[in-house]
Amino acid sequence: MAQRFKNLSSIIRSIGIGAHNATTNVFINNTLTRYYKYMLE
Repeated sequence: MAQRFKNLSSIIRSIGIGAHNATTNVFINNTLTRYYKYMLE
């Protein structure tokens, strides 16, 4: 699960670099981070 999350973060980060709406990408990253932290507890 942790490895999958790391891969997903890399993909999202790559998409984020090319995306125009940086605020949305930050929101998505924060939401996914909270979700995975909750799942890992």
